[in-house]
Amino acid sequence: MDLLKNGQKLSLYFVKENNMVEICCKIADVLEDRLVIDLPPYFMRYIEFLEVGCRLTVKVFSKLGTVDFNTVVISSPLEDEFSVELDYNAMKLTPTEEIPFINDK
Repeated sequence: MDLLKNGQKLSLYFVKENNMVEICCKIADVLEDRLVIDLPPYFMRYIEFLEVGCRLTVKVFSKLGTVDFNTVVISSPLEDEFSVELDYNAMKLTPTEEIPFINDK
């Protein structure tokens, strides 16, 4: 099962005031218990929602469909890396016919 891999596109979702915010990112590394994520340059405007302990929803786009899971921030972007908890038991795969999967290579 190769649903999560380096370079794959994903979106982070959280609520700011009364609005849902989406940050489009890439997976930098998939570790046993966490996903290391490359954030876009504009992430600083949302830094309060990316601190350790904050809760997020992650949507990963794969060739088989969309993988969704709720997670918690393990290391903030102000540290060496930005990572979120990876719980394989909490992931939900939604198969789709037309997948918004982009391969930059």
